[in-house]
Amino acid sequence: MNEPSNEMMKATLAEMTARLAVLEAERAIRRTMTRYMALCDVPSGGLENETLAALFSEDAVWQGIGPQYAEKFGALTGRESIVAMLARYLPPAPH
Repeated sequence: MNEPSNEMMKATLAEMTARLAVLEAERAIRRTMTRYMALCDVPSGGLENETLAALFSEDAVWQGIGPQYAEKFGALTGRESIVAMLARYLPPAPH
């Protein structure tokens, strides 16, 4: 049986590194979406200084997807605009 070449090992390591980066990014997205949904239910946050605003970057884009939501919500850019829109739907206001 032939030993893997240095190039093959480098290619395998590069592929595994790329796959790991994808998995880590997906995990971070899931964690952020989980916090987003929890904070929408309990906007005061579960942790000190935790707010919906902290989940969005200054240049974030929030967009309603699908005909119903695209028409109702449109697209918003920027943390302040997004948080102001979300605040209209959070308790004590009815959903």
